[in-house]
Amino acid sequence: MNATRRGKVLEAYAKAPGKVILLGEHFVVRGSPSVAAAINLHAQVKASTTLDNLVKIESSTFTYTYDWSKTNLQTGEGGFARNSAAAPWIPLLEELKKRVKHPPPGLRVHIESAIPPSSGLGSSAAISVSMISATAKALGLTVSRRKVVELAFISERHIHGNPSGIDQTTSTYGGVIFYMKGEGFRRIRLGCELPLVIGDTGKPRKTSLMVERVSRYLNDHPRRGEELLSQMKQFVEDAEEALKRGDLKKMGELMNENQRLLSEVGASSESIDRMVAEALDHGALGAKLTGAGGGGCVVAVPGPGRTNEVASAIREAGGRPYVVKVDNYGLRSWRRS
Repeated sequence: MNATRRGKVLEAYAKAPGKVILLGEHFVVRGSPSVAAAINLHAQVKASTTLDNLVKIESSTFTYTYDWSKTNLQTGEGGFARNSAAAPWIPLLEELKKRVKHPPPGLRVHIESAIPPSSGLGSSAAISVSMISATAKALGLTVSRRKVVELAFISERHIHGNPSGIDQTTSTYGGVIFYMKGEGFRRIRLGCELPLVIGDTGKPRKTSLMVERVSRYLNDHPRRGEELLSQMKQFVEDAEEALKRGDLKKMGELMNENQRLLSEVGASSESIDRMVAEALDHGALGAKLTGAGGGGCVVAVPGPGRTNEVASAIREAGGRPYVVKVDNYGLRSWRRS
């Protein structure tokens, strides 16, 4: 890693996509594989070195400033508040600061995001990987994509408790991926274009609480839990092959089966079920919740020529539709001085 240039103000940018989980959420934290797709809703971060001793983190919803010269993550010295909106990001910035031989006196980080928060679309992961990449570039550091994914666990654990890593991996590398916790990922080469319609229920949910609910069900029903894990593993393997063949009908059927399992373990909700049903009744080949469930979003694969109809059905069911495409690029960053 290269040291930053002392005494010179540097400015860097990064943006990263959100994600949908097409199959396998909740089961992925127990060792089952999953399939996820990066989507063309993005978070963007601008990081600028400054000549004062302050770090200023700002977004459309909060502004947080603390003294970079005195920060102590253990004691809270320097103005760091563990319960602030900026709390997940501060340890990231401190970790990057440690890697610079001559860090600048201060830093300003500006966050923008088109990804609905707390919706299952990987908003926090997209912000995390963008912040790591932009800040590293502003500090003169070279950070590989693999290292970005690793560092993002710092903030993702703060937010979600026990994340699988699928969110930041998908956001960093882009495309459609087959992912297994602890073993990494492989990119799936699609046999055809993958149209997607997302429906946002507008009801935020806390991932850690939904993970706890599902875990409780699986722990209370161990034999059934093993059956569900086995079924999910097969669904994901079949989905990978269907995507490679361009068989969206089969992919939709597998998504519907996945939604059935998610409903059984308590991850779905009335608003999700309503949107899923309306999407299927108006031309979706498959539809399911994406992410932790309990609120948040659904994702649907529309049949040929049915995209607008599916989006309208989601709106009529009380959701906000997003017609999205797969983002094949993942994390991007650039610097100005």
